[in-house]
Amino acid sequence: MSFAKEAGVSEIPNAPLEGEATAIDDNVQALVQFCPHCGAQLDVQSFVQEYWTADARLFHVWCERCRYVFDVKPTARVTTHEPAHE
Repeated sequence: MSFAKEAGVSEIPNAPLEGEATAIDDNVQALVQFCPHCGAQLDVQSFVQEYWTADARLFHVWCERCRYVFDVKPTARVTTHEPAHE
């Protein structure tokens, strides 16, 4: 057991202590706010994990409300088409 754990502090700066619930990081909150499946706002009960594959930034998310699991990849620009209006 490390000295930090014996003292009741985390070895990682600003990390929550074991068993301590924290709000989703502000950076992540701006990117991943709502579940695309049920529309619920993601809160401290939901799971959001940031990770990288090569140069892609991804977020693995689990919605506590509907139990839906999904990945989010932030993009700078999206180009789509708009259907004709009648």
